[in-house]
Amino acid sequence: MQNGSVDAVLEAAAKAPSEMREQFYSQAAWKAAGENDVERARQIIGNISNPRLRAQMLRDLERQMPWRAAERGDFEQAWQLLSRITTVEECVNLLLQLASVATNKNNKEAARQFTEEAYGLVAGRAENQQQFSTQLQVAQTFAATDPARSFELVEGAIGRLNELLNAAAVIDGFGQEAFRQGELKLQGGDHWSELARSCGQILSALAPRDFARARSGAERFERTEVRTLARLMVAQGVLSSQHNNTNRGNTSTMGTRHIYQSVIINH
Repeated sequence: MQNGSVDAVLEAAAKAPSEMREQFYSQAAWKAAGENDVERARQIIGNISNPRLRAQMLRDLERQMPWRAAERGDFEQAWQLLSRITTVEECVNLLLQLASVATNKNNKEAARQFTEEAYGLVAGRAENQQQFSTQLQVAQTFAATDPARSFELVEGAIGRLNELLNAAAVIDGFGQEAFRQGELKLQGGDHWSELARSCGQILSALAPRDFARARSGAERFERTEVRTLARLMVAQGVLSSQHNNTNRGNTSTMGTRHIYQSVIINH
């Protein structure tokens, strides 16, 4: 039945015992969705008697359809289908996924538009960890399509993170222990170190595009241990890019020693 048509699966559902019909209806709905017949998929889901399963299937369908449209290269339909996503968090995550699909299909303008729309939903001074993390995801996505915009966002994020780290250091030990002997623990999964590493990863991705600005971005960190981590990540970003270029037959322009001297030793 896995290879049967939508009609064949529905026919089997009608003959199946009641306890098995939900499974057949689910299978038929996804087959219809895979054939880009969204309305029929919704109608089939309406046959599912379990209200929780029916609601979950509809939510999953709404999330899947914009992505499926983008995979086909139909970004206009993907935009239209996004209107059915009701929560900001889901919409932002989906927009960033669509931007990634567009980038992979070498449609940088569509990728930039999806990413800009995502940022518009989470713009402003980050007031919680989720908003901050999402803004960094947007900056990371921009790195591939609009480096200048990505630099702008990550530089602002570093300034905000400096404020938060200084405040966290003052109250460290009252409910959390993110610091050891006055230095931020860079290992262990603490959310402060995760945010710092996320900023470093963005600078690393941007370094091959503009090494000087990425290096300058690393210097914006006020805490020595975080600044050193960011410097290393910038250097690694350039070296990784040059390694890939060498494998493709391109000539490297900066030696390993020069990169580390520029980023680490000379500061």
